Amino acid sequence: PYKQVHLMDNLGLVNRLISGFSPSPVSVSAMGYQGGGKLLYDTYLRLSYKHANLMVIPYSRAYAKKIHALGINKDRIMNIPWGVKMPCENKNEQNQTNSDAASLVPSDKPLFLWAGYIQQIKKADFLYALDTAKKALQKGLGVSFYFAFKPESFEKSFKHFHQPEKGIFVAPTNVEQFSTLKDAADVFYSPVLNKKCIVAPPLTWIELLAKGTPILTTDVPGADEIVSDGYTGFAAKSTDALVEQMFKIKTNFSAMKHACISKAENNYNIDDIAKKYL
Repeated sequence: PYKQVHLMDNLGLVNRLISGFSPSPVSVSAMGYQGGGKLLYDTYLRLSYKHANLMVIPYSRAYAKKIHALGINKDRIMNIPWGVKMPCENKNEQNQTNSDAASLVPSDKPLFLWAGYIQQIKKADFLYALDTAKKALQKGLGVSFYFAFKPESFEKSFKHFHQPEKGIFVAPTNVEQFSTLKDAADVFYSPVLNKKCIVAPPLTWIELLAKGTPILTTDVPGADEIVSDGYTGFAAKSTDALVEQMFKIKTNFSAMKHACISKAENNYNIDDIAKKYL
């Protein structure tokens, strides 16, 4: 009784099995590329996605190009990114958010929020982001950094990184707290080390963008689809550049709000994304 089968994740060769036996068309989500040109990884993807009854849905244009380069026909590839519900402005809710955020982190400085581990963000990325934040603070950057972890991902050894007196907050964060932090954040700080990967871009980036919050990241493939330097954030090419851009974005984040919301509205609005799936 169904018209379409959609697989929310790559099931490998099972994709081909389902595609071969299904009387209806089959599609499969393709989130982010982690291969970096590795032969075995690329071969696995090619075998997973190459079937006449299978449509591949990459979340980024960069990944769509990569999948085509692996030998999948263009007419079997359709780029549909993550989608988010666009938030409504409410001053009373915003005042409450600021009050709630003040209990988590001082509100007298701009807030740079980091989240781990979101898609494609690993422990090495956290340690790099933390080290770079310390370098910027030592150079006189007047902001607070909040490194928010899901409780199950927070390691006991991370406790000694928590140094509020120096502007660094590292803590396990529940859903309500993270929601408050997202509303209070002035910059979403999310550098990615692996420049051979292709980012989705991650859903959390889009959620923050829709709130008018610019993204500060590194120049990994796919990042340029959401980050336009100077408008919706910055994508740094080196550690020194990342520190330099922290100072720039601290001064300009308010001016970027309209461009961020407009980018989310035009490219990641859940109403438009849902129509593409349907």
